[in-house]
Amino acid sequence: MPLNYLESCLKLRADLVGLGPFMLVKMEPFLKLLGGRWPEVPTDDAYIMMRFKAAGLRIAPWPEGLVLKRKAGGSWRYYYYRGIYDLKIGFDPIEEFFSVISLMMHRRTLLPIFTLIGYLIAMTKGEQVYYFGKINLVKSMDRRLSKLLSIRASIR
Repeated sequence: MPLNYLESCLKLRADLVGLGPFMLVKMEPFLKLLGGRWPEVPTDDAYIMMRFKAAGLRIAPWPEGLVLKRKAGGSWRYYYYRGIYDLKIGFDPIEEFFSVISLMMHRRTLLPIFTLIGYLIAMTKGEQVYYFGKINLVKSMDRRLSKLLSIRASIR
């Protein structure tokens, strides 16, 4: 991590900053929403983010210009289970598709396609979605519909 990492993140005054191994999470909501326990799911960072988002807490990306080194990788099983949990935590299908494309481009591997496969299989099997996943899915679909309607209105 860069030397100014913590200082830069704290200036954002968010309940959660960034995703991945360097995410910064405020203790109070972590204790309240997660009981102080890290979730044991392949997408633990996304799980926490979506849980915070459903509770209406402030989420911020890492500060601009902050460069973090990440380890790319994982097996096909990791990506497959990631897809299942992406559905459970409330990623909508369009968001999932673009997330997979982004992962393939950044990690320069086709393995993230298994994320989409896991997501689609979980969807067709009717996998149980977390209660906050339903909230996030409805909010996300509502945002997409609003954007679509505003674009349609501006065309007229």
